[in-house]
Amino acid sequence: MAASGRCYAAAPTVSAVAAVCVVLLLTSAAVQQAAAQVPCGECDQACKSSCEGSGSGSCSSACADPSNEAGCKSCMAYYYQKCVNYCGSSCRATCVSG
Repeated sequence: MAASGRCYAAAPTVSAVAAVCVVLLLTSAAVQQAAAQVPCGECDQACKSSCEGSGSGSCSSACADPSNEAGCKSCMAYYYQKCVNYCGSSCRATCVSG
């Protein structure tokens, strides 16, 4: 992972870019579903659960090389945290009191 907080792999192909878009759309749908009708006190746990494995598509090239375990973990952690942050904001905006 570069200092900017982004994961970089070899030059992206059209299929890789498309895969990232699909993952982001699916993640967004999963986040919205997790945030719907969640009691406000349970947002953090709901988001952590729904974001597990959220970087698997985006990090497939980094994780394909068994000798790049640190790069794979770093990439997965980046996308997990990005998902949790987005989900938490969305959940707190739509959660129910009680």
